[in-house]
Amino acid sequence: MDLYLLSVIAFAVIIGVIALRDRKNFEIKSLLVFRKTKKGKRFIKKIVRKSPRFWKIFGTVAVFVGFSASIYSVYSLVTSTQVLATRRVKLPWGGGVLLPSPFSKPTFGPGFLAIPFWHFIIVILVLMGVHELSHGIMAVRERIKIKSIGWLCFLLFPALQGAFVEPDEKQLIKKSRWAQLRVFAAGSFANLLVAGLVYLIYLYMIESIFIPAGVGYQYLINGYPAAEVNLTGIIVRINNYTINTIEDLNRTLCIIGPNKTIKIITTNYTTNRTFYLTTAVNPKSNISGCGFIGIGNVVTHTKIKPNLEVYSSELNFMFGLTFWMWFINLMVGLFNMLPIWFFDGYRMWELLFQKITKKYYKFALDCFGAFVLALIIADMLLIYVLPNLPL
Repeated sequence: MDLYLLSVIAFAVIIGVIALRDRKNFEIKSLLVFRKTKKGKRFIKKIVRKSPRFWKIFGTVAVFVGFSASIYSVYSLVTSTQVLATRRVKLPWGGGVLLPSPFSKPTFGPGFLAIPFWHFIIVILVLMGVHELSHGIMAVRERIKIKSIGWLCFLLFPALQGAFVEPDEKQLIKKSRWAQLRVFAAGSFANLLVAGLVYLIYLYMIESIFIPAGVGYQYLINGYPAAEVNLTGIIVRINNYTINTIEDLNRTLCIIGPNKTIKIITTNYTTNRTFYLTTAVNPKSNISGCGFIGIGNVVTHTKIKPNLEVYSSELNFMFGLTFWMWFINLMVGLFNMLPIWFFDGYRMWELLFQKITKKYYKFALDCFGAFVLALIIADMLLIYVLPNLPL
C-alpha cells in the first residue's frame, strides 16, 4: 500500500479514537458538530495586555483592507462573469469546494479541488488558527466577552472542519461601529497577511531551489488554435525549440510567425502529449509579426535543481505546502469579505449601510448580497454548463 495513503488512514483512525473517547463533550446542531472549550481565553487576554495599542492599530488597518478586499473581490467577479459570458476563454477548472485528497498529488473536477491530505491539514490549521485567533484578540481588545473557543466539522463532509471563537453577541452589537468593524475584519486581514508572508517565501524558494522547466497557462482563448485542439499540459517544446520560460515561448513564436503549422509537446510530469496546430496572427498590433496560439495568464513552471534532486521529496512537499498556504489564505481572506450572508464581509457592509441609511440598509444589503451570489452562481454555470451547450 502507498505509504502516503497509509499515513492518512492512520491519522483518521487516531482522530476517530480521540473523538470517540471525547464524545460526551461534542454537541450536534443541524449538520454541524461542535467541540467547545474555555481553554485558550487566558492566552488571548495575555497577548492583548502586552500591546493593546498595537492591536487597535491592527484592527483599524484591517477595516480599510477588508473593505478594499471586498470591493476588489466583487470587481473580479463582475470581470470574470463578463469574460466567461462572451466565451472568450476556456477554463479547465473553476471555483469549488476544497477537499483533502488521500494521495500526494492534487486533483480537481467540476465543483471541487482536492489537495494532498497533509497539505490540507497543515493549511487548515494555520488558516483557521490565525483567523479565529485574530477575531478573539480583537474581541478582547474591545472588551467583549469570549463565551467559548472550539472546533467544528460538517456531518456530511467530516473533512470540512475548522475552529471558531464565539464572542458574546449581545455585548458585540452594543459596541461602537468601529469596534465591531475591527472584530469582523481582523480574521480575513490575518489570512491576507499570512498569504503575503508565505508568498515571499514561495518566491525565495523558486529563486534558490528551482530552475525553469516549461510554460503553463490558466485558460485557453476561444477562437484561437490552442482552444481548437484543446491544448493541455505544460509546454516544453515547439518544433525544435526547447521552451523553459515565457521568454522562450514568446521568442519562438516570433521566430515562427503566424499561419505556420507547429508541433507542440506538453507534459504533466508523468506523460508527454503532442499537439499540431496552425499559429494565428497576434492580436497585439505591436507584435503582429509574431505567431499566436491563444493561451492566457501564462506562467513559467519549474523543477528542482539537479544538485538538489536527492532532496526532491522533501522540497516538493515544502514547495507544495507554501503554494497552497499562500493560495488558500488569499482566497479565503478575499472571499470572506464578500457581502454574503454569514460572512464577515456581510456584517461589515451591514454596519456601513446602517450609517448611510437606517431605514433601507437591510434591503440594500440583501440586494448587494444577492447580486454577488448571483455572480458566483453565474460563473459556475458559465464554466461547467455553458461550454457543453451548442453555440
